[in-house]
Amino acid sequence: MGLTWTINGNHDIAFFQMNLYSNDLSRFQWELQYDKINALKISFNCKKVLKDRLRQVLDLIPTTDPFVTFPPDLRDILYSSNIKIGINGFNRIGRLVLRCALEQGIQVIAVNDPDPSACLQPAVHMVDKLKFDSANAYFKGEVFHKDKFIVADQVISALTVQRQTYVPPWDELGVEYVVETICKYTTIDEYKSHLQAGARRVIITVPSADAPVFVMGVNEDKYTGRETVLSSTLYTTANCLAPLVKVVHEKFGIVEALITTLSSSIRVQETVDEPSDKSGRSREAEQNILFANNITIDKAIGKIIPDLNEKLTGTSFIFPTLNVSLIDLTARLNKGTKYEEICAAIREAANGPLKNILAYSDDNSVPTHDIVDKHSLIFYAQAGILLKDNFVKLVSWCNNEYSDANRVMDLIKYIFKKDYEDKLKQSLE
Repeated sequence: MGLTWTINGNHDIAFFQMNLYSNDLSRFQWELQYDKINALKISFNCKKVLKDRLRQVLDLIPTTDPFVTFPPDLRDILYSSNIKIGINGFNRIGRLVLRCALEQGIQVIAVNDPDPSACLQPAVHMVDKLKFDSANAYFKGEVFHKDKFIVADQVISALTVQRQTYVPPWDELGVEYVVETICKYTTIDEYKSHLQAGARRVIITVPSADAPVFVMGVNEDKYTGRETVLSSTLYTTANCLAPLVKVVHEKFGIVEALITTLSSSIRVQETVDEPSDKSGRSREAEQNILFANNITIDKAIGKIIPDLNEKLTGTSFIFPTLNVSLIDLTARLNKGTKYEEICAAIREAANGPLKNILAYSDDNSVPTHDIVDKHSLIFYAQAGILLKDNFVKLVSWCNNEYSDANRVMDLIKYIFKKDYEDKLKQSLE
């Protein structure tokens, strides 16, 4: 966008520049023609009326530093610290969302933990659950409590109500974005109570029956600004796998694919043999590899990459490991290629448009190296193999909970920025 000051319609004396598509809209620039401005002031010295009017106009142009910022109320509007979120549910994903928010500088106003096991002092209960996380490493930030929950100098309201239907007064608390981590509901209508309590957007971390799904690195550009309840999750494996599938499909075309996931232990497993409606999960988890289910990844991926609807399916197994899962994608491709070319395409995406979402590794890494890795997926180049020029096996690691929590924060920052840009464009039209 530009604004030009002219003399007689053909001489620029100043030019205002601002890129509406820049990552930093809090800065703009004046290109000034100082000689022409001074010449104008001299030429109008003898013309009283014109001189006063001209001085008023010229005073609008900065004459010291051509780089200026918006007025204080809009300055740094896009910084993460201006994003105010609340977390509903302090389960494993809720705690990781809090950790990721703090790591990314996002302001957490309140945490609601409708957990019947919580004691009468919710802050004490939350501190213990946050600090000591066996699966995702010890929390390094300073955590303590008085009458509130204090983490890394942020004072967070700690709410504990022993019923899951309770909705905090988000408007009174100053919360704009609510991250919903409780898996009880799956439809938009069931989450509208958060909007009625004052939240601008509700981001749910479970698959939804009707809420639009936005997976960072895959389809976040489909966000229009009209969505009030949205999901950041297709299915834990699908969320991790989708960026890799997108790269391979766009470059080589996926005709069909089978997926096998080797997941780490989950909460509902038994530590000793016990009766269960799911026979595989009734067995002692510490010594057995258990068949989990036939995953419905085909419909999940198809929601955000329509070309691949019903072209992918797979199975899932649970391994007796603490954290980090392995994903095996075996695909038949449209185009014949070499394994090195596939690796090159993935590496290019990891260093380019999917940076911080997809990682490329050709080291001798093992899952424990990736426990606190923020990427959705770490492609492990050494483990892949090509049978024919159009039939390939690709192997990757992922910490689906920690990476999902990071993508929730990325999505909130994207929405915040997009909403502000749209508002700015409307004001300039």
